[in-house]
Amino acid sequence: SYDAIPSPLTAPGGAVLGGGDSVVRVRIGGLMKNLPGGVDFINKLPRKTTAYALSGKDQDLYRYSGTFTPNKGLVGTWHWAVWPRPKSEADLEASATKWVEGRKKAKKKQKPKDVLQIMDQGKLKSKAFGGSFWSGDMIVGVNDGIARKMTLRKFAGKDFLVIESAGFEPGSIPTDWGKKYTIYIRAN
Repeated sequence: SYDAIPSPLTAPGGAVLGGGDSVVRVRIGGLMKNLPGGVDFINKLPRKTTAYALSGKDQDLYRYSGTFTPNKGLVGTWHWAVWPRPKSEADLEASATKWVEGRKKAKKKQKPKDVLQIMDQGKLKSKAFGGSFWSGDMIVGVNDGIARKMTLRKFAGKDFLVIESAGFEPGSIPTDWGKKYTIYIRAN
């Protein structure tokens, strides 16, 4: 049942229920987590990636093996940075550098839009990525069916965590679409 929930979820008559599929997954997933093997089953389901959205090929779905892969460089507290989001790989460094320079000149420090805490053993805490876990270089959305690649980069002498946006249905984006990114800076 959990795996068969359609996205988007529609009501009788065809009305699309915004976020309805995620709500149903949260409810069913909450029950399944209490069953033997339930968490493992949910975590191993295939997840959409940006590569899948571009190709539509099942081989580009992310599949968690069930074994956590540590990545010590990602562990820590990260603050959401660099707004507006860069729309291409080529824009990453310039956008991050401009953001760092702007922060130096700012009279008042702004509170980050989100704080992402990446902890050992796949745990994470974040408003933006709630209901997710991580392994290796991926944030795996349990309820939204999306896996996002994370890359550690250094711009303007600072550590940044670059996270791919994802979640597009195959064929809904043009092949020349530039990936969009969410960028976090390591908290001091």
